[in-house]
Amino acid sequence: MITIVEHVSKVNYRASFKMLQYITLVLTEYEKEANKAKDNISYTKNFIQEKELKWGILMTRINAKEIFTESILELIKKKSLQEITVTNIVEHSGLSRQSFYVHYRDKYDLVNQIYDDDINRAINDLQSFKIYIDIFIEVILEGMYDKLPFYVKALEYTGQNALMHHMKDVAYQTHAEIVLPHMNNKMPQQKIPYCLNYHANCAIITTIDWVINNTYVPPREVASMIVESIPRLMKPCYSFSKYC
Repeated sequence: MITIVEHVSKVNYRASFKMLQYITLVLTEYEKEANKAKDNISYTKNFIQEKELKWGILMTRINAKEIFTESILELIKKKSLQEITVTNIVEHSGLSRQSFYVHYRDKYDLVNQIYDDDINRAINDLQSFKIYIDIFIEVILEGMYDKLPFYVKALEYTGQNALMHHMKDVAYQTHAEIVLPHMNNKMPQQKIPYCLNYHANCAIITTIDWVINNTYVPPREVASMIVESIPRLMKPCYSFSKYC
């Protein structure tokens, strides 16, 4: 086990040491638990049960996707997205190239999934409350601000598989899920895709302009501007907070 960790982590010694710490911790816990006397459970059975549980925890902690995310966030501080290669990410992470392709198609897929994770985190943060669309947008913008160097450089790239196109697709899908169940006969069916597309484009163009040029504007104000661009016939489908 230690030989394998050292082999795949030749570049990132910090990652290797961290993994070895977890392994040591788990093996220590095995020994403690295996030495405990438990009624009706044999030494071997107890050891195997605890082993399965501890290795489940270990694999949760050593999350390859988190390590790859941390790597590109560090690399993009010094290079543009175009200059960063999968080899750079793999070498920085200390993980294998095969592991990278298990999770991602390419570096752009990694970038897009980081955005998706921020969206999902915003949903999880608000899941205990009634999700107001303006607060939801504000939380997303705050999450992007926390990774501002990453998003600025990621959005500078406008070629194939660019983040900006992925953001537009996510915005369209998100608003469609909110709007479509409530439209009924409020708007001709053929107009709905055009309205959704219009609003998705407005929202993403506003967000990109804010990230690159206007981050001095508070996220709440930007969220309000995006809400104002919602087509009139679509607005009744949303819930808004008091301040909007």
